[in-house]
Amino acid sequence: MNDIDPEKESWQFESEMGRPYYGGVTLTAGINSIRGSAAFAIVKFRNTHSYKEKIFSTLEKIAKDKSVSVKCAAIANLNILISADKKRIFKIFLAFTKDLNEEVLRNGIGTFSFYLKEKYSFLQNHLKKMLKIRGNHGYNDVQHFIGQLLMHLYVNGVRGSRKLLEEALKNSDERKAGALHYSMSNLTATKISLRKKARSIFKEFLDLDNQNVQNEYWSAFKEFKNSDFKNLYTLIILYSKVKGLNRREKDSFYEYLLLCVNDEPEKCINLLENMIDNYSHDGEDYSLNEKPVKLLIGAYNKLNKYNIGNQYANKNMDIFDEMLKHSSFKHDIYKVLQATDL
Repeated sequence: MNDIDPEKESWQFESEMGRPYYGGVTLTAGINSIRGSAAFAIVKFRNTHSYKEKIFSTLEKIAKDKSVSVKCAAIANLNILISADKKRIFKIFLAFTKDLNEEVLRNGIGTFSFYLKEKYSFLQNHLKKMLKIRGNHGYNDVQHFIGQLLMHLYVNGVRGSRKLLEEALKNSDERKAGALHYSMSNLTATKISLRKKARSIFKEFLDLDNQNVQNEYWSAFKEFKNSDFKNLYTLIILYSKVKGLNRREKDSFYEYLLLCVNDEPEKCINLLENMIDNYSHDGEDYSLNEKPVKLLIGAYNKLNKYNIGNQYANKNMDIFDEMLKHSSFKHDIYKVLQATDL
């Protein structure tokens, strides 16, 4: 760590090819300098216990560096050291982010997220600055992370967090996607207040025409389990009524229903009916796969096997007749029927 700071912030300059050095990424620039590489390595040093004081005192010196890229290299994985000394690492984090530099904050978001709830009163200016940062951290938009963090504050009852969340979500679809991402893993939470708040976010963005937001619903249905179906049924009904789902989103939804149809054939018929009602007759749904047809037949077979009342048997046939009106289904219906013994 005796090497001097880089002569310039290379990530801010363009190469002869007309592109920023290191793609304009501060962390990449930092770890490609001698001092930055050392700063990055010392945080990840495995034998923290034996060299704790040396590591921490070195980080305290790096926090005073003028080089943004070196600071980014050091703070990127600072959260690794929290378990070694929670209080001191927080002080080191504050030292690194004293001037609220956007790039340092971007790379320190892991440590920031750990302390935000507990140290909210100390980090409000940090959060205000974070709300202004544009672009990615890793593969995800920074504001997606912020949406998750704001939702975390809200569900944990931090004072003023509800108003903060509402204001922050007004002008950022990425924050909406982040809040929804957080909510999806808490829809069946044991804690009633947490579950209620998560479900309110699920309902709020159902009709939002933004692909990143809709991707969160798509991803959730790929993660939901068969055992979640009863608890989530009221929410699943709402999703089944959403208009304008693309083929990938419908596919994920049908996959989940196929997972559940043996246990809940009546409910799956209700959901399928809602989906079919949303199909247009103008051909936009061509090239759909066989899953809706398989779902209908699976429900029919289950109902028939256990002689469950005529109400759903009749509804099943009504849906079948409705599907035949859609040219996008006809080929798949005949194809599945040929392979199915009804």
